[in-house]
Amino acid sequence: MMSRFISVMLALCSVLFVNQLPADQTMTVKQLEEFVRSSVKQKFGDKEVAQYLAHMKLTEKLDQDTIETLEGQGAGPKTVAALKSLATASASLTPPPQPASAAAAAKPAGPVGGPPPSYEEEQQIIRDMSDYAMNYTSRLPDFLCSQVTRRYQDPRHRDSWITDSTVITKVSYVEGHENYEVKLVNNTLVSNKSLEQLDGAISTGEFGSMMREIFDPNSEAEFHFERWGKLRGNITYVFTYAIDQEHSKFSIDWAHKERVVTAYKGEIHVDKKTHTISRITSEAVNIPPSFPVRSATTIVDYDSAQVGTGSYILPLKAEMHMSDAEVAMKNVTEFRSYRKFSADSAISYDVDDKALDDAKTKEETPPTPAAPK
Repeated sequence: MMSRFISVMLALCSVLFVNQLPADQTMTVKQLEEFVRSSVKQKFGDKEVAQYLAHMKLTEKLDQDTIETLEGQGAGPKTVAALKSLATASASLTPPPQPASAAAAAKPAGPVGGPPPSYEEEQQIIRDMSDYAMNYTSRLPDFLCSQVTRRYQDPRHRDSWITDSTVITKVSYVEGHENYEVKLVNNTLVSNKSLEQLDGAISTGEFGSMMREIFDPNSEAEFHFERWGKLRGNITYVFTYAIDQEHSKFSIDWAHKERVVTAYKGEIHVDKKTHTISRITSEAVNIPPSFPVRSATTIVDYDSAQVGTGSYILPLKAEMHMSDAEVAMKNVTEFRSYRKFSADSAISYDVDDKALDDAKTKEETPPTPAAPK
């Protein structure tokens, strides 16, 4: 049927060349594509093909991608102009049906959360994220928790990690301020020691300051919807962000001797239903070549936790990677035993050797669609 249609179109083109233009006719987008390709192959004049298309009406919507494809296959400028006129005239029509194989190929690799948000929806989500982040700490109660950090080293950058130490820290959060007090290092009690006094890589800011710095208007962060995600069974919007060095508060400390502030970027997972933040990633950008640290990245996961009689979104796990010329370092931190702060609050600092199940923080994706046969 299609070959017959093309033959008819070519015959009509022969009529066209003697200035006998056809009356208005209709065609599908697929027929239009075949006609233009055949015209290019037969080396018909650009002007004549455009004049012929001026007498066509489409039964389906013609999109810009199709026009660009035909232009790339040899359609001349006058033909392209005629195609654009057809696209405008058909803008209110239904798009052509997508072949089953093309639909399978176009299926996103991540979980299906629906079509990407419109520009207006995207801006509203960004406003909701910002409001959530800037008011996050004010919504939290005073609490205590234990922070278990397992520290690893990879001396030769071979992705062969060696356990360095396990640090247990008491975290108290009172009136919006975090306080870290180291209690055990490799099961040995310590006293009057802060995280900053430990050797090796450390990280702080998981309880709101990291989130607030990203969304602080002074940071002038740029946010863009990137894709759909899925964490702990919930569909998430995944936004990218970037903050330049001039507006950054992302600092890297090396051996308590040198410190640098760099630009940084990352991703933010936002729960589709509640617009609460469930993951933040940060990666240092453009670290000065003279600085000993070559890379620094952080991932913080947030989940619901019970504090007293209330449920709050609080840090669940944080993972930090840092490397210099000689060694790569990795800290895996879990936040446990949340409880309401009071003068007589007690908390256990016994190490539970069982680490958090990776499934709690692994991004979920559906099976990859089978290739069309």
